[in-house]
Amino acid sequence: MNGHRTPSSLAHASSAHELATAPRTVPAPFGATNFDVRISVPPPSGTGLRPLPNATFGKKILIVDDNRLVRAATRRALLAHGFTVFELASAEGVETAAAALAPDLVLMDVEMPMIDGREATVLVHDSVPDLPVVLYSALPPNQLTQIAASCGAQGSISKGQPLLELLGVLEAQLR
Repeated sequence: MNGHRTPSSLAHASSAHELATAPRTVPAPFGATNFDVRISVPPPSGTGLRPLPNATFGKKILIVDDNRLVRAATRRALLAHGFTVFELASAEGVETAAAALAPDLVLMDVEMPMIDGREATVLVHDSVPDLPVVLYSALPPNQLTQIAASCGAQGSISKGQPLLELLGVLEAQLR
């Protein structure tokens, strides 16, 4: 497979470890732009690490953020609550990733180079119209709410908010 995995072959990987070991380049369908994605799954049983049980266990979240530290912290928090997490380090190719990976929700940074979260949200909705997008940014909450409304995002939360508030926003969108 040339070191690449298609979304369908990801589902047939032999273990969670195999899925989460390294970022992968996923070939895009129909000649569209490829995208680099990191995939993490909740820890398997028997490891001593168990996600907290909740109604969103196993739901797939696509994090799009250019800050690797924010992605890592958000990934760890979401994995601890039973989410499967996909990550993109930029919004380039986000529409292809959203269509190919079929996440249940996109958690989108607003201020990114090249393509910002506003434009990326529109691209996602053009590709997958019913996919919820929640803006996740360090911008002030009132400004973030206005941006979300202007680009069609279904919700927003400031990065400075407590984890429980982030989880609450995600759970509300995933119902």
